[in-house]
Amino acid sequence: MATYQPNKAISTRYHGYNFRSRLEARWAVVFETLGLNWRYEAEGWQSPSGDRWLPDFLLEIQGKKVWVEIKPPGHGDEEVLGRMAEGMSGDEYIWAIAADIPDPKRLSEEWDPIWQGHYGGSLEGQFDMFFRWRLEDGAEGVGQDNNYYLCICVDCSTVGIQFDRRSARIDCGCPKGGPEFGIGDKNYTSSHPTILKAYAAARAARFEHDDREVW
Repeated sequence: MATYQPNKAISTRYHGYNFRSRLEARWAVVFETLGLNWRYEAEGWQSPSGDRWLPDFLLEIQGKKVWVEIKPPGHGDEEVLGRMAEGMSGDEYIWAIAADIPDPKRLSEEWDPIWQGHYGGSLEGQFDMFFRWRLEDGAEGVGQDNNYYLCICVDCSTVGIQFDRRSARIDCGCPKGGPEFGIGDKNYTSSHPTILKAYAAARAARFEHDDREVW
């Protein structure tokens, strides 16, 4: 009997990059559709502990660097990413996604056009953030937090990655709070139509099976 071998990721070309998997390419479509400044495998890292890492993406959001690691569902690597965060500055973050592209149809059922937000639901998979923190008294360390999602300011359309999809935390200068901006002072907008459009584009994308690429 043949020994079972895990399925091999399919190398995929998109926008001149040769992605290691279709899942990475689909997340690139999400970032592209949202107008985010992204680069693929922009720079390799070595942690103070000696681990080497080549992040999948570098996003530049509101003057901060967000290093993105894409994995299939159930394949997060919190221990290594935590060590990688040891060498980061205060304006850098690691966003670890171990999830498929969210289903825009299911998320659209949560969107309330009157409140410009939604109450519930949870995106399937892991969306974790790793960061280095420093306090005024000189104490410092590495932190990890769960449930960081794409969200959008309903007033100026600035895209952010915030805890619990709270777009009120996006530092865009817009007024926050009140029903016209979302649910209370949280502004849950991970089901905003603009984000759903990006997820739909990624799920619908078709890629060539060889080195040909249609721009």
